[in-house]
Amino acid sequence: MSIYNLGGPPQIPNERDGDGQPLNAFFNRPRRTGRNYDELIGIIRGIIADGRVCRAESDLLARWCLNYGVEAGEWPAGPIVARLNRIYEDGVVTESELDGLKDLLLEVIGGDEQSVDAATELPLCKPVPAVVFDNNVFVFTGKFASGTRAYCQRETELRGGLCEDSVTLRINYLVIGAMGSRDWIHTPWGRKIERAKELQQSKRIAIISEETWLRSLA
Repeated sequence: MSIYNLGGPPQIPNERDGDGQPLNAFFNRPRRTGRNYDELIGIIRGIIADGRVCRAESDLLARWCLNYGVEAGEWPAGPIVARLNRIYEDGVVTESELDGLKDLLLEVIGGDEQSVDAATELPLCKPVPAVVFDNNVFVFTGKFASGTRAYCQRETELRGGLCEDSVTLRINYLVIGAMGSRDWIHTPWGRKIERAKELQQSKRIAIISEETWLRSLA
């Protein structure tokens, strides 16, 4: 029996410590190390590798989310837990519900069954550059797993960085949200990436992933 099917709709733990911060919140540690985020994305990729989601896999995902706890609304774990709650609340898990979960997981990693590694095709700088916040200008584009764009900008400014909305010769870093895919060039935020690539001919602009940015927040 799934841990989500133990007498009524499942509830995600949301205890808080003495400072009012969530205990074991999904993005509490990832904001410092990125490890839990990487682990979740790895689990998702493994689950959908065969193009389907079975009951055992949804149970595994549910246990993982319960073990780490999730803040309501956090992307991507929050929407996943909301979907799992709906799937398990009546005690019956249907193939249609599992198919819907698969579609959500595909959205989280920004691809389809044939392109689950699409984000690696984004034009990220190699080797990965060091992230220096002090007095450097950052622009954020795309969908972010760690929170809203406002959150990313706030965390950057707390560390001495500056944030702007447009890609110009003033910027030092373009940070691409983790929800990238091979279709980035056709998206509105893809224009910022294209502009940064053009400006790289005149100035060294680091194009980095959200994961790289997250690991630099310590």
